[in-house]
Amino acid sequence: MSWQATPSNDRTERSASALSEIATAADGDEVTVVVAAVRPWVLEVELDGGGRGFIDNIKDPDWESAEVPAAVVGQSFRAVVIDDQRDPVRLSAFVVDLRITWNKKDALS
Repeated sequence: MSWQATPSNDRTERSASALSEIATAADGDEVTVVVAAVRPWVLEVELDGGGRGFIDNIKDPDWESAEVPAAVVGQSFRAVVIDDQRDPVRLSAFVVDLRITWNKKDALS
């Protein structure tokens, strides 16, 4: 799996497969991800509902942590979609971002 994250402001520019991936992961969605590749600047991940995404280092709480080992291919964890306008979608593994999602869901219920 080799790809680069590219921002896009117009969903009509995307392929049908990219649109179906977006439909499974919208902003604020909490998903389980599996690490597909570890790069120096980003984790490439596959989403549990289908599709792909990335977590850049600034949204990975374990990046450069002396106490926690770096992510490895096959590792699974929870993350939240923070930008569904990108292809692939951008996610965050920070607890604070997950809490924002939880708080929004609580406020709507």
